Amino acid sequence: MVTTKVKCLIVDDEAAAHYVLVNYIERLQHLELVGQCHNVLEAINFLHANPVDLIFLDINMPILNGFELLEKISYRNFNLIFTTAHQEFGIRAVWQ
Repeated sequence: MVTTKVKCLIVDDEAAAHYVLVNYIERLQHLELVGQCHNVLEAINFLHANPVDLIFLDINMPILNGFELLEKISYRNFNLIFTTAHQEFGIRAVWQ
């Protein structure tokens, strides 16, 4: 049986967050890490060239935040998991 893996992208400015998420993704056979970006500008460039199914997205990043990434891309054919330590973003994240 051939199963399609979920193509994942990590967007976070913290190296420790990348470490945790990479470790998690590697443990799950149905997930495939296809990219890691450390800021929104990298993510925008990556997404223009590479399709993804799931983005692990930090909210609080320098220059542009995770919500601004969503505003800057013209399509939304992926699932999204916000990865933030800031509880004040919880309600806004639900509506994205």
